[in-house]
Amino acid sequence: MLLTEEQKLSCSAGELIHGLGNLIADETIKLGNLTTSDGQLLQDLGSALRQVESSDSFPALNNAGIKPSKMTRSELVDLADSIINRAI
Repeated sequence: MLLTEEQKLSCSAGELIHGLGNLIADETIKLGNLTTSDGQLLQDLGSALRQVESSDSFPALNNAGIKPSKMTRSELVDLADSIINRAI
């Protein structure tokens, strides 16, 4: 299956966001005042971005009332950015 440039970029951004979420959730790194819950949100946002088809099957996002299927990929990245920026 061929991916569009947007899907490739989304997958790459998802990998980065998910990886950062892993490090925060596992407490491998401490980034400002971000919590393990923030890390879990980033993990789910990264996973959502890596999917070709939109889904709402992400526990941390569901608990926060976030529905990826109702958001654009840009909105998902913006949400991840806002979480990361809370660390500053």
